Amino acid sequence: MPHAAESYDRIRRIVLSAYNRDPSKVHEYESWIGKYWSKGELDRCHYVGLLAELRFLAAHERVFALTPCLDVGDGADFTGSVDGQHCRIDVTTNIDYKNLKKYEPLQLRGHNYKIAVCDRN
Repeated sequence: MPHAAESYDRIRRIVLSAYNRDPSKVHEYESWIGKYWSKGELDRCHYVGLLAELRFLAAHERVFALTPCLDVGDGADFTGSVDGQHCRIDVTTNIDYKNLKKYEPLQLRGHNYKIAVCDRN
């Protein structure tokens, strides 16, 4: 059985790749995420998180010029431009799960971070 993070990364790549091919089918991709959850391939936390990322991308892709990031341990789900500044964006539905100190070393190296707190619904 793969680690939960491995499953999440694989499913995220599948969903965001499909979204990039045809953003108009975002509701279909939301149902895919639900099917992965119902089959036990995503736990509740990853299910909610991936839905939030997809919905954030669909709602704000053009406004922030969003580009999805690969998981390399930097806490970034997307890169984009906010108020004319390039930044990394971490999407969450619960700010209490974020350890803000983890961003400090990256910010000291010049990486600007934003956290997008999305409604859980």
